[in-house]
Amino acid sequence: MFKPNSPRFWAGILLWALVVWGSFYNLANFPSIWWDEAIFSETAANLVQHGRYAFTVQSPNQLNDLDFRISVGPAIILPVALAYKLLGVGVVPGRLVAGAYLVLLFLALYLGTRRLWGPAAALGAVALALLGTDVLSWGRSVLGDVPALGLFLLGLWFLGRGLDTPARGALFAGGIFLGLAFDAKEFYGLAFLPPLFLLMRQWWRDKVHLFKSLLAFSLGVCLPLLAYLLLKWVILGNLEAAVLHFLQQKKLLCHEFFTPLTIGRIYPESLLILLRHPLFWLGALGAYGVWKKGASWGEKLWLINFGLWSLVYLTAVWWHRFALPALFLASPLAALFLGRAAVRLSAWLPRPPRWLAPGLVAAVLIMFYPFSGAGYLKEIYTHTLDTPYRLVNYLKTHVPRSCLIETPEYELVFLTDDYPIHLMPAFYFHESTPERIVLLNPRKKPYDFNRVGADVLVVGAFGKSVFRQIYPPERIAGKWRRLAQVGDYDIYVSRQGRAKMRKMRAAPVVPVRLDLAKKQKYSGFHAPPLILRTITEIRRHYRQLGAGDAILGLFPWRPGEEAKLLDLVSRGVAFFPAALAQMLVRSKVAQAEVLGEFMVPGTFAAYSLPDLARRLGQPQFPGDGQVVTKRDQAHLGLGVSLWSSLEVLYSLGGLQGLPFPLVVQPFLAGARDFRAVVLGDYAEAYERLNPGSFRKNLFQGGSSRPLEVTPEILAFCRQVMARGQFPYAILDLLVSEAGEVYLAEISLKGGLTGARLGQAEFRERVKGLEDFYVRQWESF
Repeated sequence: MFKPNSPRFWAGILLWALVVWGSFYNLANFPSIWWDEAIFSETAANLVQHGRYAFTVQSPNQLNDLDFRISVGPAIILPVALAYKLLGVGVVPGRLVAGAYLVLLFLALYLGTRRLWGPAAALGAVALALLGTDVLSWGRSVLGDVPALGLFLLGLWFLGRGLDTPARGALFAGGIFLGLAFDAKEFYGLAFLPPLFLLMRQWWRDKVHLFKSLLAFSLGVCLPLLAYLLLKWVILGNLEAAVLHFLQQKKLLCHEFFTPLTIGRIYPESLLILLRHPLFWLGALGAYGVWKKGASWGEKLWLINFGLWSLVYLTAVWWHRFALPALFLASPLAALFLGRAAVRLSAWLPRPPRWLAPGLVAAVLIMFYPFSGAGYLKEIYTHTLDTPYRLVNYLKTHVPRSCLIETPEYELVFLTDDYPIHLMPAFYFHESTPERIVLLNPRKKPYDFNRVGADVLVVGAFGKSVFRQIYPPERIAGKWRRLAQVGDYDIYVSRQGRAKMRKMRAAPVVPVRLDLAKKQKYSGFHAPPLILRTITEIRRHYRQLGAGDAILGLFPWRPGEEAKLLDLVSRGVAFFPAALAQMLVRSKVAQAEVLGEFMVPGTFAAYSLPDLARRLGQPQFPGDGQVVTKRDQAHLGLGVSLWSSLEVLYSLGGLQGLPFPLVVQPFLAGARDFRAVVLGDYAEAYERLNPGSFRKNLFQGGSSRPLEVTPEILAFCRQVMARGQFPYAILDLLVSEAGEVYLAEISLKGGLTGARLGQAEFRERVKGLEDFYVRQWESF
């Protein structure tokens, strides 16, 4: 027991306060509602609003009962529907249920660990799981993973008691919670196997006791399963259809896990994610210690499940939330190992102080443990109104209610009932890795979103990435014109939709009071769109520009005019090249911030001397490691400098002012310097060489030789361009001795001395891309 005046007691109070606060604070804004969460939230909303356990095909009332996309069960849908019934349909009521399940998860972890290894290990397990995993990101959303994990851990708590004592009631309760975990996320059917195995090992010689124990456990498991099957039977009309629905859904979701019901494959990406997490390794060391000293039956159940769910993640797609079962099962074992190791290390002192052991644990964690949970706590505290809400607000103010909207972004249909919205039909992941996604079409026939007859098309993060093959940009460009961009969402309008909007905007507006009548302002819906090419035209029409207008070519803003670019983007004005690309080519620092993921690992933007100090001692910047700095907005290699170490650069900055901001990156010794030119379907590359200088640019005396553009190089260039929204680009690349490709810099114009393509032909090709863009624009 904890004493009320002990440090451990107050640490526990603080920890549980963080758990509760992190589960319920700012639910409306963090995390952003997204594709999967929208499926389950919309299903619960349909149950309340239409009395149907169904997902929406086209709002408001074209529904598909027990749609295969509803991959979580009634243990999630029914409580969320009850919250909607009591509090109204919305993001926050559903997430209140998710938050309650999140608290239940930590409570189940605490109870299970406390029973097996004591309260200190239990608090340590909660702290390690809270601060070392991304559970706060997934657990606050209406998803099945975290609730199912909480129900599963509660089941382990009861089953451990039933294995260590002759309490069959605990076995029955444990079976109930494992069955409920299955009702939340069906792959938890695997959790039924370890208790069966241990019960048979424990009571094999006493067949009567074994039979009664198995009967108690099996009855507990079967009650939630039969209730779920009965629900499907009621919805689908007969038992055969309910069973076939279950089997068909498992077949469609075969990518997720290798289980008796889902045949998957081995994912090395998942193994690497697990093996790189310190919590897993600490848990493995703790598991070894527990097994070596002789584990009780309850401890054996925990250890077997830790091994089982670690192996399961090996056959699970690399999505991080699927690693949570293994990591949560590892957390008490890790806490146990850290505690015992700290006690042994401090035992060499005759009378070690009480703070020494926890101090050693804290030091080890600070040095080696990833406190990702602290970042999520900060996001929970600071995150404000997010893009999906702004998208809905934009639609309400710019799009008539009669317009049919086509979208692959399922969150839109949950956030608004004001529009008829046609959702993309179900496609399933046949394969998902960090490099590529392969989709499975269960209907065996292609889907053509252009035949839906929609007036407006909304394509967001999922439509541009996961479902890019369903909504390819070239097919969108053929029949749709981009109206505006709201965060990650692109809003397009068809000819029919534009006509509806023009009619609405041209209709007379009768104000409530005559003295409030104002002259109607310019709008791109009832005036010809403007296509501007010169800075003179931009400045002349600046105050009238809006959605539907376009600016071609580079916007040569003067210092202090950056706000105009942001203002025009927020008004829906289109840019070619995109405004983001134009901003990036003006600043090396901006490139490091936005495109840093493609640059040499460790690259960062330094805005002040403390930014340099924070990087000292990091693995990317050893004491003898050379670094390169790039002055912002310096060209031709004149702002690029080489330093013997980051410490030398920092010391210089302490004596005299450095020209901040700077781009700082580790020097890649032996790297080759390539320049690639990509314009539409045209691509070429050449290598720049300068044996007398680490700067390989031709301006400082280098030479060049042509190179073949390999598919890998071209794919990398297009990834960079897509991230920065470049329609064409000149890219400087670094290729390491191991063949790894990194971005050095990207621009929309530059020297082409070593290229087959001359400046005149380059400008002609750019002009062709502009003309193609204009033809699309004027076709509406």
